[in-house]
Amino acid sequence: GGEPLTWEPLAGAPAAAAATERNLYKSLLGHSLVFEEIRHDLGLGFRYRWTGCDAFGWVRSATLENRGDRPVRLTLLDGLRNVLPYGAPLALYQQASNLVDAYKRTDVDAESGLGIFSLTAGITDRAEALEVLRANTVWCCGLEGFRVHLASDAVERFRAGRVLADERVLTGGRGNYLVSASLDLAPGASARWHLAGDTGRDHVQIAALRQR
Repeated sequence: GGEPLTWEPLAGAPAAAAATERNLYKSLLGHSLVFEEIRHDLGLGFRYRWTGCDAFGWVRSATLENRGDRPVRLTLLDGLRNVLPYGAPLALYQQASNLVDAYKRTDVDAESGLGIFSLTAGITDRAEALEVLRANTVWCCGLEGFRVHLASDAVERFRAGRVLADERVLTGGRGNYLVSASLDLAPGASARWHLAGDTGRDHVQIAALRQR
């Protein structure tokens, strides 16, 4: 019922230090790490956890809570920025990052929302065909009706309150995996979603992941 506002948790210095609480947690075994920000003036809390998973690679689990006594309607944008493709060595990124960008291709499967980050060809200065037959993947679950955005300017468009268009293919640039969704949270309610990323998956593994 109030005026709409933008909240970017864990980004830079707190906007209202007196009303903002930030916490960092680590599991006793050291296999998971949790970042948390609570805005007491908004009655909202956001946290995300990084942990490893043998089946799905790195998993980022995010939770958004309504800690207030009034319902909240919101639109969120979350995800991973500058997801690297498989097949380019670290030295090449350090010495010729723009060259690597020119070979990048990002695809999103329309049915599952699976993001596939790959190279259109192997990067070489020899006169030979060189294919890269593996890719890195990122996917989301837990958010109903989410949409995927690949371009980096989606963040600025979201900040400006503009409508974000769905994107299926991005070539020749740094790929992102950003998801947007609308939520209605009753007092005491929360929403939870996951982003899972893995590297070096071949065609069979990607097809199995999409089917699952």
